[in-house]
Amino acid sequence: MAWLAARLGRAEGVPEQWYSVTQEEVKAHHGAGLLKRYGNSPQRLLAALYPHQRWLPWLFPHTPKAFWARLDNQRRFLDWLGSERLGVRERSDWYRVTAAEVAAHQGAYLITRTYRNSLYALLRHVYPDYDWLPWLFATVPNGFWLERAHRQRYVLWLQDHLGLASAHELSAAQLEQHRGGALLKSYGGSVAALLADAFPEQRWPPWLFKKVAASTWDSAEARAELMQQCETRLHLRRIEDWHRVSLAHLQDIGLARFVRQAGGLAHLLSQRYPDHRWDALRADMSLTSRGRGSGMTGKGDEDEKAEVEEEKSSAE
Repeated sequence: MAWLAARLGRAEGVPEQWYSVTQEEVKAHHGAGLLKRYGNSPQRLLAALYPHQRWLPWLFPHTPKAFWARLDNQRRFLDWLGSERLGVRERSDWYRVTAAEVAAHQGAYLITRTYRNSLYALLRHVYPDYDWLPWLFATVPNGFWLERAHRQRYVLWLQDHLGLASAHELSAAQLEQHRGGALLKSYGGSVAALLADAFPEQRWPPWLFKKVAASTWDSAEARAELMQQCETRLHLRRIEDWHRVSLAHLQDIGLARFVRQAGGLAHLLSQRYPDHRWDALRADMSLTSRGRGSGMTGKGDEDEKAEVEEEKSSAE
């Protein structure tokens, strides 16, 4: 082997000098017979001749047959890749690694063929003792969000991560900041729609949220529930009690923006009590009777008060 090393210009027994050697090079220098004894594998030949050296099979042009099928080989590779190439010190450091980086460090066959380019699937299999969160990787596995259990797990994780008492306190901005943007987009940017689909066994009244889709109020049932909520919070027991309600009252109970979005108070009252005359409805309540907009709304009541004042000034 010393003769061959000299002919090839490589230091004998030094792994870094031999990783690029090929079968053809060995055979071209009368080593065919020797190589055949080791299954025509330069890696096996070198490991047998220099057992005291640390040989990394994936650094050779070809790994032994079925090498990547063994879990211990996969783990050995990831341990090396993380600690010696990518600076991984803790399991969570893997979240900043991409499948492309694994492929670029001699792991192409492993990541693309065995795990279909999913770093999450690879790590979950090799390090099953760690609770891997798929959404913290650069990309989630194909079809991941299609399973309701995955959507539920993400929402509950984010709620706990942010220290919220209930999932309805989540905002679209928070989901986007914590890798939930693609999921939210599939619900038209509506947190309410996401929760209603992820947890169908729970009731999610629209007024729990900062923003709801305008289409929410297309439902007569939703409009009726909104009016019932107004009456409950304002302690209205008779139809006539509505005549003393002002815009400020609706703002105080946090429902003014929903009343506006649902078509305005006059519109809602005429639907709820069609036989009652609302001619004497307070003048300032007409300001909540805008046509229903499109898209999302979520202005706070302070912003709404400012809008109302501006409308009054314009009217004068």
